[in-house]
Amino acid sequence: MSSQTIGSVLPASDTPLELFMHEIMLSEGPCAILDRAGVVTKTNLAFESVAPASKGRPLTASFMLAGLKPGAPPDELIADSPVEALYRSPTGALVPASLHALYRFPESGDRLLLVADVLQCGARNCGVWKTRRLL
Repeated sequence: MSSQTIGSVLPASDTPLELFMHEIMLSEGPCAILDRAGVVTKTNLAFESVAPASKGRPLTASFMLAGLKPGAPPDELIADSPVEALYRSPTGALVPASLHALYRFPESGDRLLLVADVLQCGARNCGVWKTRRLL
């Protein structure tokens, strides 16, 4: 075994949270950062494939959220994760999804959101396919 030091690709100053965020945003799972008002402020490539051109727009522009009352901020609902939702696929079909708030940033109130849907899970039950309430 060599005693050579292996260099890190990431700066040593990164905190575990910053490293986690970096890895999540590089992952194949659709992830986004939402501000307190429910506006998408940052996305990864996978999220853009699910909700194209969503950055700078409210989450509700791309997703129909179960239980969201008209005028209520989506941030209140996303706090109780997972949340059932629907979105339109590129073909126009409604796709059931589960929105998971993975982390809430204490200073800003922003949330890291992960989308799990039937296109990713296939026919197996991912725990959220109760879409009748949404239609």
